[in-house]
Amino acid sequence: MALKLFEPGKVNASNLQTVLKEAVNVVWLQDSNPPLEVTRHLLQVYDVGILATTPARAFISMKLIPGRRTLQTLMRRYGAKGMPWQIAARCLRQVLVPLAFMHAEPRAMAHGDIQPNAESRAMAHGDIKPNNVLLDQSDDLVLADFGLAEIMPLSAECGCIEYLAPEGLTGAEPRTQADLYSVGVVWYEMLTSVHPYAQAGLEAIAAGDDRAYLYAHAQARHWPYRSTEAGETAGVGHVVPVSDLVPELREHPQLEAMLRRCLEWSPAKRYREAGELLAELDRYLGPDATGPSAPARAAAGQVTAPAPPAAKPLDDADAELKNGRPGAALRLAQEARRHEPQSVRAMLVELAALSALGRHNEARQRGAEAYRRWPTDLKVGWAYSDAIEAAGQRELAEQMRKQLRGPRPSSE
Repeated sequence: MALKLFEPGKVNASNLQTVLKEAVNVVWLQDSNPPLEVTRHLLQVYDVGILATTPARAFISMKLIPGRRTLQTLMRRYGAKGMPWQIAARCLRQVLVPLAFMHAEPRAMAHGDIQPNAESRAMAHGDIKPNNVLLDQSDDLVLADFGLAEIMPLSAECGCIEYLAPEGLTGAEPRTQADLYSVGVVWYEMLTSVHPYAQAGLEAIAAGDDRAYLYAHAQARHWPYRSTEAGETAGVGHVVPVSDLVPELREHPQLEAMLRRCLEWSPAKRYREAGELLAELDRYLGPDATGPSAPARAAAGQVTAPAPPAAKPLDDADAELKNGRPGAALRLAQEARRHEPQSVRAMLVELAALSALGRHNEARQRGAEAYRRWPTDLKVGWAYSDAIEAAGQRELAEQMRKQLRGPRPSSE
């Protein structure tokens, strides 16, 4: 058994209930009959309380994971090359499984004098980082230190800032979307061995100025996700795409699109909770990556990314659009159209790629062709009207939209 003691001064009358409430939530989670896979990757908590010492100290007792090894330990094994994407995917799944269970449904719990929040909500972890993911004797990952970040000091020394979502840097209460941002930062680092914001706040670190370091990271969260341009220093003023650092990832644009969505500045643009990302990841990896023998295959680098032949090029093309590579998206969409000329989706992706490349007249021509083929398809109609407007004929586009029998379809 391991005992976590909170230092005197960090836990006081004003935050004692918060500390115990988060710990009680974890105990409740484990008493609610979680699936076996969740139990395997969620650190077991036995008890919480106050030690009768002077001064009094709060404690949490939990299962001991021998060895003091963490995900950071595992990442160091792979050095500057970063983890193979298969190993990183395995690690990501093992973090997402317990996190998805925590995020799954609103919960409001009371324990003695500790009362639930006025509004029940899903439980956010609040402090996802490599050193809070333990490595057991089987090299499986175990999620730990749930929801305790809010009582710890935000400083470069404590290592919290580097993995916090933008809203967390302002002191906002952790939410599930903030956990997904932290997951994205950790995933990026697993794949590349480089932190996406490694260049943020270097001067502040040298000066020992924690306040300036916090400000630098808050500004860095606005950095665009784009390739290094001529004359630019890698990682200064922008996040370098994973596929720029790991060429192998260019064959897996859907994975990069998932990671990029985690790193969106706006919480509304990220995954709402870990279960969404886990489901999308599992769909991409297929049963070979999620079955009982998946960890052994992943460790041997044998995990593949199966997908139906007709769907994968278009799924990849959609991902390349999200990744800011419309040229690659166009090539994939045109390849899909050659194999399936009647594919509405392939035509729509091609239209979107042409527009993103600024080839508006060509996009309008393709849109006209699509509208002649599928005049009752609302997505085709709206895409064609957008192409007309982009080509400089706004009034004609508005006239066409008035003729469409239905609102603009969702992009999802």
